[in-house]
Amino acid sequence: MTLSHELRSSDKWEKHFTKTFPQFNLTEIQPFMGLIPPERIREKPLRVFDVGANAGLWTASMLEYYGRHIGEMHCFEPMPGNIQFFKNSMDEGLYADHLAKIRLNEFGLSDKLGNVKIHYENELTGLASIDNELTYMPARVVEMLKSRTIEVKTLDDYCAAEKIDRIDILKVDIEGHELPVLKGAERLFKKKQIGVVSFECGVHQMARREFYKDFYEFFADHGYSNWRYRETGWAPVKIGAYHSRLEDFERVHMYLGASIL
Repeated sequence: MTLSHELRSSDKWEKHFTKTFPQFNLTEIQPFMGLIPPERIREKPLRVFDVGANAGLWTASMLEYYGRHIGEMHCFEPMPGNIQFFKNSMDEGLYADHLAKIRLNEFGLSDKLGNVKIHYENELTGLASIDNELTYMPARVVEMLKSRTIEVKTLDDYCAAEKIDRIDILKVDIEGHELPVLKGAERLFKKKQIGVVSFECGVHQMARREFYKDFYEFFADHGYSNWRYRETGWAPVKIGAYHSRLEDFERVHMYLGASIL
């Protein structure tokens, strides 16, 4: 992104450009970008969906490092405090010459259209969850004492309405509601119109009684390969077969489902 030195070195943003964005790039973004063939990237600008966009920092990192390859960023975030931070960042020039690529959708995604209750602890939050009233952190448990009603749609309906026939990169990080989002894109997956999916799985799936096995079988049934990544220093590791040792309800792991278009 073409950003001023003043913004990069400001009290608000310096720590993100020196720590947050490089960490996102190293541990989350580079691994799946490496699965996309270079010829696919050169063919046409990538379309990226950020589900659980939060305050927009993952999107900013994606554009910071790969903006020249990205044509569209579709971001989904239902929490007003996060939306306001995202919009303020846009006004401040964080996304610079990539601003026109961003579409910020102020609703959530699930496996059906409707309204649901979401739990959260602060107005600006990275922990808001449809399914969990407690968030299990490594050293503490956070109580989600606040709640509000949000609108949810499905990826299939959204893409049909917007005449979108492909998603190159789909990132889903919504504190336990990941599998319903994937099920809400059944038509897209059947046609292999989604390339790489990055998602969280672990402790937050307990409330829904879901296992990594459910994700593994979802992708395998649709002809996608399964991968594990994000642990420091790891390139993506292909999972050839499911095994119960992949289950871990004490922390969060990152996984990939991939079918390169």
